[in-house]
Amino acid sequence: MSRRTEVEIRPKTVQISFGTIFTVRSFGKETNREDCIIDIGEDNYFYAGQLTKSKRGKPKLVHTATGSPEVFGRLVGLMSTEDVIEAFREGARDGWIFTDVMEGYVRQSAQKGSRMLLLNRD
Repeated sequence: MSRRTEVEIRPKTVQISFGTIFTVRSFGKETNREDCIIDIGEDNYFYAGQLTKSKRGKPKLVHTATGSPEVFGRLVGLMSTEDVIEAFREGARDGWIFTDVMEGYVRQSAQKGSRMLLLNRD
């Protein structure tokens, strides 16, 4: 007798906005890594950073990079603008630099609203 497996249907699009937390896919497989969108970008690209814990156990963001539909897993949550800024400050406490100018860019990015991201999944 064969086992029946449930197949999760993945959406073809997802609405993203500043602060969206999502799991990261690598080589087509879901991982435990969570990233936070810090700029919704344009076309099929956005900017996100890995959300980790600091030495003090608080959420932190350090580096950001360009993200694409291939790495977007599933929605996990949403961080407010102040939570994202505090996560960058927490990252700076662990040795990264987060300047007032960078905070200004983050605040500006938070004003962009939301948009649909085409996930290009079969």
